[in-house]
Amino acid sequence: MSLTLTLPLLNSCGWNVSQYSNKNLTKCGCLSFISCDIVLCASDIIEHVNTQKHKINSKGQSNNSNITAFFDKIRPSPKETLIRAAEGAMAYHTVKHHMSFSSLDYTNLLNQEMFSESNTSKNMSSIVKNVLSPLLIAELKSDLTNVAFISVSTDASNHGSTKLFPIVIQYLDIQKNGITSKLLEIECTENKTSDTIVEIILKQLREHDLLSKCVAFSGDNCNTNFGGNSRAGTKNVFYKLKGQLNPNVVGVGCSAHVLHNAIHHGCDTLPIDVESIIMKIYNIFSIYTVRTEALKEFCAAGEL
Repeated sequence: MSLTLTLPLLNSCGWNVSQYSNKNLTKCGCLSFISCDIVLCASDIIEHVNTQKHKINSKGQSNNSNITAFFDKIRPSPKETLIRAAEGAMAYHTVKHHMSFSSLDYTNLLNQEMFSESNTSKNMSSIVKNVLSPLLIAELKSDLTNVAFISVSTDASNHGSTKLFPIVIQYLDIQKNGITSKLLEIECTENKTSDTIVEIILKQLREHDLLSKCVAFSGDNCNTNFGGNSRAGTKNVFYKLKGQLNPNVVGVGCSAHVLHNAIHHGCDTLPIDVESIIMKIYNIFSIYTVRTEALKEFCAAGEL
C-alpha cells in the first residue's frame, strides 16, 4: 500500500518521506514536538492522522515558532570588536606578567579617568575568569590527552596563617614546546601534614585524569616530603603517593636545592675563600657612589 497520497495530510507534522508500506514500522513526525506517542505501521498512522488529538497538536505546532525567531542576529560593529580585543589584550597582559586582578581593576578605574571618552575601560578580571581561564584550561586538557607521562611537584608557601600549595606538573610535549611546566591549581590549607599534601595532589591529578600518567614526584627534601635524605619511614608524601599511584614512582629532590648543594660543596674544594672575596668586593662598592658609577661604565663598555 502506497502512502504517497497521504503526504499532504502529514506535512504539518514535518514528514519527509515519499512512500511507506504496511510492513515498515514508521514513527509519526509530530513526536519531535508534540505528544502523539505512537510507533505503528503505515495504516495505523493514517488512522492516527484523522484523530482529533492529532489535528489539535498539528495546529498548535504550526502556530508556534522557535524562541530564536524572536531575536535578531546582532553582529558586533568594528568599533565593538576593537573594544573587545583591547579588553582581552589587557587581561592577558595581566595574567602573563603575574599581576594581581586588583591592580588591573584599579588600573581600569584610572584609565576611565584618563580616557573618559573611551568605552574600552571595563572590569577586566571578569574577562580573565570567564574567557581566558576556560580557554587555557580547555587547551591544557587537550594537550594532556596526548601526553603519556607527567611528573608532579609542590611546595608550601605561607600567606598569613594559610598554607598555599601550588600543584605543578611537568611533561614532554613533542608537538609544541618540548619540556613543559603547567600550574594546575593553588590549594589553600590550614596545615602541611603529609596526609593533607597527598590529598590535594591526588585531587588535582584525579580532576585532570592524570592518576595513571604520574611517574614522578618532586619536592623539597624535608621529612614531610621524603622522610629526609635517607627517604626512610612510611609517613611522608613520597611513600604515600607510591602506595596510591604506583610503587615505581620516582622521587626527585628540589632542583634548586640540588644545584645549591653542588655549588656549596664545589666551593669548599677551592683553594680560596670565595665568600670572603665576595664580601670584600661588596664593601668596595656598596657605600661609594663614584666607584659604583665607574663600575657601571665599565660593565656598559664591556657589554656585561
